[in-house]
Amino acid sequence: DETTCMVDVSMRLVDFYQHESCGKCAPCREGTYFEADLMHRLERGELTTAELTTLSDICDNMNGKCFCPLGDTATWFVMSAYQAFHDEFEEHCGAGGCPVKRRNRELVPAAGGDRG
Repeated sequence: DETTCMVDVSMRLVDFYQHESCGKCAPCREGTYFEADLMHRLERGELTTAELTTLSDICDNMNGKCFCPLGDTATWFVMSAYQAFHDEFEEHCGAGGCPVKRRNRELVPAAGGDRG
C-alpha cells in the first residue's frame, strides 16, 4: 500500500543479512556492509541517483560469488524491489529523508486535533 516504504523494507532486510553474515567470504562480508551503508544513506535521502548504480553493481558482484546462499539472498530482494519500485528508490535520492514517511505524517491528524 502507499504507506509502506519499500526502501525502508529493503534496508531492514539488508540489515538482517549483514548481521547474519559469518564473514567467511569477502563478497558477502564486504558486500552486505556496503549494501547496508548505501540503503541507510538512501533512506535518509543522502544518496544520488548515480549512486543507485553502485548499489546495483554491489549486488551484481555478490550474486553467485559467495560461499553460501546468504550472500545471494541478500541481493535478491533489494534488486527485485529496485526493479519493481524504481520510482520510489529514485524519489528518495536527495530528498533529505524518506518521502513516504513524510507523506504519512501529513495524512495522520495531530494529537488532539479534529478527528471528525
